[in-house]
Amino acid sequence: MNLLFKKVKLDELTINQIQSDYDAGKYSIEDLTRAYLEQIYSIDQAGPKLNSIIQINPDVIEEAKKLDKDRVVGRKKSVLHGIPILIKDNILTQDNMATTAGSVLLKNHYAQEDASVIKSLRNAGILILGKTNLSEWSRFRSTKTSSGWSSLGGQTLNPYQLDITPSGSSSGSAVSVSSNLCTVSIGTETLGSIISPASVNGIVGLKPTLGLISTSGVIPVASTDTPGPMARNVRDLSILLTHMVTKSECFKISGKKIINYEDYLDIDALKGARLGVNRSYTGYCEQVDTVFEKAILKLKELGAIIIDPVFSSNESELRQKGFELLLFDFKEKMNAFLSNNPEIKPNSLSDLIELNIKYCDVIMPTFKQELFELAQMKSDIDSKEYEEIKRQCFHLSVEEGIDKLLNIHQIDAIIAPTLSEKPHKTDLVNGDIPRISCAALPAFSGGAHITLPMGFIDKLPVGLSFFANRNQDAKLISYAYAFEQNTFFRKKPNFEL
Repeated sequence: MNLLFKKVKLDELTINQIQSDYDAGKYSIEDLTRAYLEQIYSIDQAGPKLNSIIQINPDVIEEAKKLDKDRVVGRKKSVLHGIPILIKDNILTQDNMATTAGSVLLKNHYAQEDASVIKSLRNAGILILGKTNLSEWSRFRSTKTSSGWSSLGGQTLNPYQLDITPSGSSSGSAVSVSSNLCTVSIGTETLGSIISPASVNGIVGLKPTLGLISTSGVIPVASTDTPGPMARNVRDLSILLTHMVTKSECFKISGKKIINYEDYLDIDALKGARLGVNRSYTGYCEQVDTVFEKAILKLKELGAIIIDPVFSSNESELRQKGFELLLFDFKEKMNAFLSNNPEIKPNSLSDLIELNIKYCDVIMPTFKQELFELAQMKSDIDSKEYEEIKRQCFHLSVEEGIDKLLNIHQIDAIIAPTLSEKPHKTDLVNGDIPRISCAALPAFSGGAHITLPMGFIDKLPVGLSFFANRNQDAKLISYAYAFEQNTFFRKKPNFEL
C-alpha cells in the first residue's frame, strides 16, 4: 500500500468509532477505504480465499476522495458519511458495477437507476466498496443448491470453519461483515436469507417488518422479499436501519417522518419483557439446545419473564403452503423484472430457463433449475388458486400464527434458536442438507425478526432469534441490544479448516 496513506487497523471498527477517528484526524475516508481493500485482497481473494465479494467498486477511491472533501467543507451528510459498506449483488446500483443475482447471464447487466434503498444510503453518504456473492437467484433456482454458490461468483466460505456452509442466500454479506471486510453490509431476505447466514457467521441480522424498506430495484423472489441490515453489533445495525427505511412507512408506524432506531437501545430493555419460548425449534440437536437453554437463563437473569413453552401447531403446513406461494410470486415478479429491464437478454422466466439450459455447463454443472421449472408451471396471480394460497398463508402465519401466540400468552416477542441444528459441511455435489429454522412465521406474517450470537458449538457461532408481529422492529432491537451488552458472545473468525 502507498506509504503516503495511513495504516488503519480493521479490528471490529464501529460506525461511531470511525466517525470519532475521522473527526480526530486519525485517518481519512480514503485511508480507511484503502485499508478495507487491502484486507479484501489478503483475506477474500488470497489467504483463506473466502470469496464473499463478487465485485469491487472500480470507482471507490475516487468516491472516497469526494466524501473526504465534503467533510472538510462541512458537508457531512449523516453518521454514515464515509462508512464503507458491501451490498448483496441482487440490489441495483447505477454505477460501474453490474447487478447479477450471481448468474453469468447477468454479468453485463448495468442498472439504469439505483434501488430505492441505495438512493437512501447514498444520500446518507455511505461508501459502497463493492457487491457480495450470494446463493444464485437468492437460492431460488434449484432444490439442491449449495448456499453461497453462484455460477458467476463460485462458492463463498464460512470464515469460522472454511469447509462449513456460510448459509444463504445473503452469504457474502454475512461473511464479509463478520470478517471485517467492511463496516456493515446489506442483505435481502425472502425466507431466512438474512437470519440464517447471520446466525452461522456470528453477526447481527434483521429481517425488518415487510414494507419498512422498499424493494424497488431489488431482483425479486416473492412478496415476502425485503432488504435488511447486517452488522457486527446491534448499535451499528440500528444506525444502518435508520437510513434504509422508507419514510412513508415510518410515518404510518410512528407518526414521524424518520425513526432513529438508535434511540431504542436500552441495556435494561429486557426487564419485565414477556418472552415466549417456541419449542417447535428445539429437540433437533442437543448441542444447540444446550446453548439455547443457557441463553434463556441469561434472559431471566436480565429480568425477562419467560413463558415456556409456546407452540405454533401448524408451522409444517405453513411451510408447505408458503412454498406454493413463493412459486406463484416468483413467476409473476421475475417476469415483471425481466420485461421491465430490456438491457437484460432473458425477457421472461421461460427465456431464463432456456438460457440456463443453453449454458448449462457453466450455470448448471451440478445444481439444476427445478424451482424455476415448478414456478413456470404455475398460473397467474389473478387466479383463484393463488388467492386461496395467499389467504391460507395469512391465516396460518398471522391469525393462527404470530398474532395468536402473542395474544393467548400475552407476550411481547417469541424467542428460539435461529437454526435448530449445527451447520453442515459445504457439499458442491449434493447441495445443502435440509435444516429447521424459525424464519417461516415472521417471513410469511411480515413481522420483524432479529438474530444475534448466543454462544458457540465447536468454534461455530449459534444465533438467538427474537421475532414478533409487524412494526415491532424497535422493540426487538432493544431486546437484542440488552442481551448483547450483557453477554458479548461475538468473536472474530479465525479462518480455520
